[in-house]
Amino acid sequence: MSEMNVAGYEKLADVLQRAYDQASAGKGKERHAGDLPFHEQPMQQIGDLVGEGFMLGQAIKKLQESQRLPAGRAIAERLGAINYIAGSIIFLEKLAKQTTSVEIPGMQLDIDAFLKDHTGGTAVNLTAESVSHE
Repeated sequence: MSEMNVAGYEKLADVLQRAYDQASAGKGKERHAGDLPFHEQPMQQIGDLVGEGFMLGQAIKKLQESQRLPAGRAIAERLGAINYIAGSIIFLEKLAKQTTSVEIPGMQLDIDAFLKDHTGGTAVNLTAESVSHE
């Protein structure tokens, strides 16, 4: 992961840092964390129950509400929206990992590679650490 110090992107880095600070030490931590890491907080648990639409809906709600607020509060709501969007990315990455590989004791099958191989491609990523035939 690269550092956020590319010339010309300082303002973006500042906004993203403030969103991080809100989630890790501010309102987000106070309301939602319950001493859980970000990727295990209630938004992820709710996503497991109802899908990523929850997190995307929360982000949309925060953005919509921010339009009626004074600048300081509007900015805080929009930082919260960034955090819900980040949560949705974490959720989507978790789903992608779960759906592109299958673990069998002693084996891991990369479904994408398997499908590529069986639909005209050439690569199959099947590894076995210890397979015994009893």
